[in-house]
This record gives sequence, C-alpha cells and structure tokens, in this order.
Amino acid sequence: GGVGGGKGKGKGGGDVVSALLDAGRAAAATPSSSAAAAVAAAAPSGSGSSRGVLHSIARLVAAVLCSSSDGGDGSKAVIKSILAEAAKGNGSGGGGGGGGEQVLVFATLCLGEIGRRGGLAGDDAALASQAKEVLAAPMASDTASDELARVAASALGAAAAGGVAARARGRGKSGKTDESGGELLSWIADRVAAATEAAVAELAAVDVAAGDLRSAEAQRGAYLLLRSLNEAIVEIATVSSSSSSSSSSQQQQQLLPEAAVDRLLEVLLAAAEAGADDEARAVAAEGAGHLARADPSRVLSALVAAAASDRVGARLASAAAVRHAVAGAPPHLISALSSSSAATASPVAATLSLLGDPDRHVRKAAVQALSGTARHAPGLLSADLLGASLPLLYKQTVPDPSMVRVVDLGPFKHRIDDGLEL
Repeated sequence: GGVGGGKGKGKGGGDVVSALLDAGRAAAATPSSSAAAAVAAAAPSGSGSSRGVLHSIARLVAAVLCSSSDGGDGSKAVIKSILAEAAKGNGSGGGGGGGGEQVLVFATLCLGEIGRRGGLAGDDAALASQAKEVLAAPMASDTASDELARVAASALGAAAAGGVAARARGRGKSGKTDESGGELLSWIADRVAAATEAAVAELAAVDVAAGDLRSAEAQRGAYLLLRSLNEAIVEIATVSSSSSSSSSSQQQQQLLPEAAVDRLLEVLLAAAEAGADDEARAVAAEGAGHLARADPSRVLSALVAAAASDRVGARLASAAAVRHAVAGAPPHLISALSSSSAATASPVAATLSLLGDPDRHVRKAAVQALSGTARHAPGLLSADLLGASLPLLYKQTVPDPSMVRVVDLGPFKHRIDDGLEL
C-alpha cells in the first residue's frame, strides 16, 4: 500500500519499510518466528530457508525505499540506520551468536539490494563512503564469519553496479563521478589488482616447492574481492544485454566506457592467470566471460590474443572465460563469438584449437569450453570447426604413459592417471 499510496506515498512507504525491517530483524533473530514463516510461505519455491527469507525481505525493503516519494532525507535516514546496524558487527565476529549474526547478515543484504537499485549512489559522498567502508570491513576481518563476509562481498559488488547504472541513467545532479558509481567499481578493481600483485611477488620470493606462504586471511580477502568484482560485472552485463537487445548501443556504451572495460579485463585476466587456487581463478575467468556481454568486440579480441599467448596461465584464462561467455549468451554476443577475420580466428575457434595444447590444464579448459558450447550454443560449432576439433578431442582418450604416476603407499603402490579428468 505504501508504494502506490498517491499523496501519502512517502509516509506510507516509510511505514512499510519500518514494518519490513522489523519483520526481517525478527526473522533473523528467530528463524522459526511467525514473520519468517509468513515470508517463507510467500517466497518463490526453492528460495532457501533462512537466507532466502532474509533476502526476500531485503528486496522488498529496497524496492519500497527506492521508490518512496519522500526520497531525499527520509530515505537517507533509513539507509543510515541500516548502515549503523551493519557496522555493529565490523571486527566483532558477528555480534555474538546465531541471532545477532543473522541480524547483521540481514542489514548487509538490505544494503546490497538498496545499492543494486542505485540507492547508495548520488551526491552524498559521505553516505557512499560510509557504505563502502561498512561493506568492505567484513571481507578484511579475520573474525567475521564466512557467511557475513560472502554476503558483504556480493553487496559491495551490487552497490558498485547499481551506482554505475544510476550514473548512466543521469541520476547524479553534479557532473562529478560519485563514490558509489564508477569510483566504487574502480576501487574494487584496484584492490583486486593489488592483491594479485602481492600474490605474484610473494610466490616469486619463495621456492615453489615450499608451497604458497600466503596467509589464509590474505587468500580469503583476495577471493572475496574477486567475488565483489564478479557480482558487479554480472549485474552490469545483464543491464547491458537487455539494453542492447531493446535499443541502445549508446546506452550500453555509457554504462561501461571503453577505458573501464579495458581496465576490468586487464585485472580479471591477471587474477585468473595468477590466482592462488582453482576457485579464485574460476571466479576471475567467469567475470571476464560476463564482461564480454558489455563490450563483445573488445573483450573477445583480447581473449583471442590471450589464447595465442606463450604463457600457460593466459591460455587457461582465455579458454575458461570463453566457456563462461558462451553460457547464456545473448544474440549479439553469439554473433560476436562466431565472427572471424582474415587475420584472426573466431573466439570459439581459437579456444577449440587449445584442445591440442601441450599443457593438460589448458586442454581440460578447452574440453569444457567445447562441452559448454555444444550445450548452450551448438550453432557455433560448424562442420569445419568440428572437423578440426574432434580429432584433437579423441586424442585425449588415448592413455598417455607420461601422465601416469605411481604413489608409494607403503605395502602397496597406487597408479594415478592425471589424464583421466580429460
């Protein structure tokens, strides 16, 4: 009623938001409460238990708050109260106990959904800066729970994407880049780049046989930053795809300028190549694949060049990124994935040529890309392309003695074939 309440829409919206926040806090503190049960019953099937309920309420809070007619001071006051609530858990390990932890999670979910709708963008630099600090704090804290840290990472990425979209829609009243828009996205990218450089420097300073000496906290922080960046890119790519299918390549261009695309791609490919673990590399490659929806020609050209690199990590990142680009690709991206020139192969052809790569990890990524293409976009696999690729695929089924190793387990020996995963 508060959203469509005509003249009293502002006041009604405020009342609705207050009621929703109270319901969310009650559901977070007591998952079995009547408020939680009511929202769970109304939530879509498969939305999950406690987290799904809290996320459903957070979406409602953001929808009402960001459409409320009182806008300005009233909305800011509510956002500041949510920020204060989320900030209580910074560095405190979640505020003690499951109920307190879930209240912090709920407040963070609300901030993420408000940010996704552009509610943290605008001319209030102090509010935007506070939101960034509150959302980034659990990611850097060694006492915050994994759940809170992951929710904060997603919320930070959603806020970055929402700020970029809000700026593209012309919401900002000044000509300056606001903290929650392009600046927040750039800040996340710079943090990812710094974490990648630190990891490369640290690994270069030690004997590889000694293992990765990075602390668990440093690895978690780097991974969460990648999750934030990936969340922002997925959201931006979704908006870019819908705008490109409806009308406006101009709007798409405004959403992510060429310089921003180049910077994001550089950061993601570097992270995918130098990732400390498979999970971090996978998240970075996924982000690069989704980025192709925002600017297909620039991103796919870079991925084709990376597929021809003499660095194993670059080829591996390229193949993984193309696999993610193909999955659920909109029509304009499908067309770009199949396009080639006299000088360069198409992105799909360049990726499938890696089926014959000397490195088994690159070959595995190429096999996964072939499988994903056959499933999501079989039209990209022409007869000529299959004719060149299938012999390389079949070759992977022949046992290779050089990939078989014997592990001595004391009374008996165990043979492991590293080629079986292909």
